[in-house]
This record gives sequence, structure tokens and C-alpha cells, in this order.
Amino acid sequence: MNNGWWTIGAHKTEPEPAKADDDDGIEGHEIVENDGETTRLWRFRVRADVNPGEKVAVSGNCSALGNWKHDQVFFLNRESCGNVWSNSTRIPLNAQIEYRYVVMIVVEPDGHKVTQKHHVVRKWETNKNPRLIPEGELLSKRLKLAGKTSMQALEPDTLGYYNNKELISRGWLTTETAIQLKLFNNNLQIWKSKLKNHRAMMMDFYSYPPQADSQPDEPPYHVGFSYFLPNAMKNSEGQVVVPITSTRHRPIGEVHVEYLMIKPTPHYTCDLSFSLHREWKENWHGLDVGHRGAGTSFRGEHKQCAEVRENTIASLKSAAGHGADFVEFDVQLSRDLVPVLYHDFYVAIAMKRKKQLVAEETIQLPVKDLSLEQLQRLKLFHINEQVTSSKFSDEHLEEHQPFPTLQQALEIVDKSVGFNIEIKWTMQLKDGTYELYHPFDLNLYLDTVLEVVLNHAQGRNIVFSCFHPDICAMIRLKQNRYPVMFLTQGITDKYPAYHDPRCQNVPIAVLFAVNMDILGINVHTEDLLRDSSQVELVKRAGLVLFCWGDDNNDVDTIKLLKDMGIHAVIYDSIDKLGTKEVKESIFSLEAKGHECMLIRAAAERADKDEYLHPTTPQSLEVPTRCLLLD
Repeated sequence: MNNGWWTIGAHKTEPEPAKADDDDGIEGHEIVENDGETTRLWRFRVRADVNPGEKVAVSGNCSALGNWKHDQVFFLNRESCGNVWSNSTRIPLNAQIEYRYVVMIVVEPDGHKVTQKHHVVRKWETNKNPRLIPEGELLSKRLKLAGKTSMQALEPDTLGYYNNKELISRGWLTTETAIQLKLFNNNLQIWKSKLKNHRAMMMDFYSYPPQADSQPDEPPYHVGFSYFLPNAMKNSEGQVVVPITSTRHRPIGEVHVEYLMIKPTPHYTCDLSFSLHREWKENWHGLDVGHRGAGTSFRGEHKQCAEVRENTIASLKSAAGHGADFVEFDVQLSRDLVPVLYHDFYVAIAMKRKKQLVAEETIQLPVKDLSLEQLQRLKLFHINEQVTSSKFSDEHLEEHQPFPTLQQALEIVDKSVGFNIEIKWTMQLKDGTYELYHPFDLNLYLDTVLEVVLNHAQGRNIVFSCFHPDICAMIRLKQNRYPVMFLTQGITDKYPAYHDPRCQNVPIAVLFAVNMDILGINVHTEDLLRDSSQVELVKRAGLVLFCWGDDNNDVDTIKLLKDMGIHAVIYDSIDKLGTKEVKESIFSLEAKGHECMLIRAAAERADKDEYLHPTTPQSLEVPTRCLLLD
């Protein structure tokens, strides 16, 4: 059971239908100058179907519309017709106004547990470009052009639909906390024999009568209930065992409930100005993603490994220089809560006796137990690395050192290269063991990583990914900026199976991704090659599809996957396997194309001015690179 936070009710107020404002005589007070600012009257009107307790509002880039802040939006009133909302306010005359419609719940203080007003974003318009009101445009002129005398006669906007596109996204956590309860893997035990195998589960429990005693279509009867109290949830995630009490107040069983508590990111507040969490252009397909930068360094035969140490600044730069659209790398926290790039949970540290010149033995330590200074200054080795000699010749250079910070990567690597940031977190295996026993609180862990990205991304295209479905859900709800991909290994014998059933095959992964409103899934290529129909399954669900795995390290397989319609292929040795003629990312080429459009427009204006005014300077020339991009 996975209760999305947006389906949960709240202490809220229900807006009353309001009478439409009188739009006649608008010209008399349409433009007003006050304290040096000239404003115009504007009426917002939109058709939106909402749930009880929800309100429709406008957020935009001026103070009257809250400057994109979620708790300062301009609320609309419901008209008597039911699903049309409208209201009027004054906006600057000499500025272009950008705005979006948003659906919210306002939680009012109740004098007891709720001490301040909360604005919960339920859904909002997330087209990349917001709606526009041109500078100087007047409402009266819009009415005149439409041949109308009243705004009530104009067709209202439609929530989420404009510029021939429709895109509405669920909100994110602002001040509220979301709790998800998970019931799977034989979580329910009933001790009373006659109730076994005849149940329909809720927190109230019902059982169908035994077939011998039941009538056709007889409904289940109430047999017991459980209380799941908030004080049982001590951490961000965990499991509690709750007794089931019969209607006669006797214990009849128990239920094991796994829970997840998701809190908003405390030190960064997202606004309503833009969102890229479902942004994926139609021409973004068959993209090249450099695995751990230039490739894996410590797997298989020596000749198959990357010549640059994986997950270093040098490795990321190498992949970028050979045309990678994205570089994929792993991020985890040091002991002092600094996000660093490293794949494995453990590192090796060399040991030697006092009189021994060369270290031959190593001990393994978890990355989480070492501070950033220790990770960067101690002589550490990959757990599969030879300590007697290094395979890398550039170890003395700073950018070749392991454990660069996430902030360094964001600041140093070319901004035109996208980042696929995989969040490392321990997974529970099907046998009940864990890959690593983690000491960090999960909310703290993710908040630390997210705040670095949100503060230092600088316009870079970023996609988060993780094998842990709970982390995908948390990243989706903690911020509204960047998309999330659910990593899944699917059906395979190469890796041990995970405890969570959401990780076990592609169809379940698709259901999870759709339910959580994330961008897509990242599938083990072995599973796609075994059953290629799964590609269409993912696409029919409206999801983006990446793929990963050792099978990708082959030119023919990469071509096959791209021909199958995979949006992005993650592989090693992009310097050897990449086939691009122009060694640049698709984002770099798009930026240059946009720049050339601006240059051409400027050149055309200059040529026109030269024709009309021969004394003006010589017209601009279009650079050769713009001609080559055509």
C-alpha cells in the first residue's frame, strides 16, 4: 500500500462561490499611477476542476502575484457556474508579466496543533514557459479585439493547457510531512485459523466467511482493527509490528508495517517559477551517457577498463570531451556530511609492518565512516585495486584524485553536459540482509545532497536516479526542480534480488513511476534484450527510458538499443564506443543553435536599418558556425 500524500485530506477551508465582478466601465480606472508606479487592472479567469477544500490561485513574477512564492499567491474566487475561477488585481503596466495557475489547500490555524497557516501545493502548471501578459497590453483592448464588452463573455483559460500543450504536475512538500505505509511480503499474520486466507486488508480488517457457511456475493464481515500511532515512527524509515484486536477486544494477529516519513527540505525553498521534473524534449532520444564518467575502472579485464580513474573530475571531463550528453556518477556522504563521488560502499586502506617497505595487505572501511579530509588525504584504494602498483599514470594530478565533492563537479565540469546523479543508499536483499548498515537519517542524507545541487546547478540539465524506490519518492516530493529516474535491475541472475517487490520487474517499476509522477525508469539492458516489448510498455505509460549494464559496452548493442527507441544509453569507454562526429552534448548544440537564431535576428534587423538608414554601421555577419549548424 502506497498512500500518496496528495490524496490525504487536511484541515482546510472550502471557498464559497463568488459573484462575478462587474467588468463594465473598465476603461475609467484601468490605468492608475501611484507612488511612481503605473499599474493596469487585470482579470484572471480559468476553468479548473478541483477537489473539495482546494482553491485556485495565480503565481507570477510581480508582487501582486507573489513573486513566485507559494505562500503569497493571488487567490481566485469560484464563479456561480461551478468550475470557473476568477478575480481581478493590479499588475505593472510597463513590464511583461509571467504567471501560472496553481491549485492549493490552505490549512488554517486551529488554535491547538496547527499554529500557523500552511499553503499546500496540490498541483500546478509546469510547462517550461509560463503564461505571458505582454508589456503595455490592456484588458480593454483584449475585450475590444474579441468583440466583447465583459470578461464574463470571454472564454476562460483552461488549467494546465496553453501554447498547444497540456502539462499539470503534482505539488511538492512545502511545510507538510508525508507518510507512506507499505504492506507487502507476507506482512499480515492471523492466528485464528478460520480467518486465514479469507481476508480483505485495511487498518480495519475484514474476513470473508468460510465457503461452507457463506451465501453467494456475501460481503466480508468486520473481524478486527489496528492502531498505527505516529509516536511509533522514530526515524525517517522503519518497520513497526502492530497487534490486530478483534471486535471483542481480543488479540487475533499482527501486521508488519513498513513506513516512510518524508519531510520538506529545510534550508531551501522551491518556488513556482519553473519545474523540469517532467522536462524531456521529443528530440532527446538515443543520448549517450558516460558511465561513471569515462567508464568503470576496476571490473573485468584490464584492457576493458577505463584509462582514467572512475568518478573523478578527470573522468567526467574525458567523457564530456568525447561527446557525452550526460555523465552518470554515484554520490554518497562522508562522515562529516559532504556529498562525494564514489561508487562502492567500502574502500581499502593499506597496512604494513613497521619495518616493511611495501604494503601488501588491506582492510576495508565503509566510506561513511571517513571524513572528507580522510578520504582525500589518506592513501586509499578501490577494493579491487592492487596496492603494490597503480594502473593510472596521472594520480598526482588533482583532477585525477578520487572522492571529488559534488559541488566541485557542478562547478568545474562543462555546464553544457548533463549530470545523471545516482544516489547511493543501502538496499535490503531478499534474504533480509543489507548491502550496508547505514547510520544516516534518510531525510538528512537526501537534504544534504539536494541542497548542494539546488544551490550550485547553475542551469545544468540534471536527472536523479536510485535503485531504492523510497529515495525516488522522497526526491520527487522534496523539490520541484529536477526529474527522477527509478533504477531497476529487473529479472536477472547477475545480481541478488531485492526485498522490495517494486524492484523486481519492469511492469511493477512502471506502475511505481506513474504513481509517483516521476520522469521514467532506468532498466537493466539484459531485461530489455530478453523481452523488447517492455520498451513499448514504458513508452505507453508516458515515461522516459534509460538503460544500463555490461551489455551496453558494445557498439552494435548500443546501436540496437537506440534503434529500439531508448532515450539514453549508459555505457563505458565513450571515447572508444561513441560514434558522434561532433563531440559535443546535445545541450551544447541546442544552445549554439539558439545563439545563432539570435545572431541571425540581429543581423536581419541591422540589414533592415542599413537599408532604411544608410548612415548606420555595417550590418552584422552571421558566423560560419551558424551556417554549419543548419
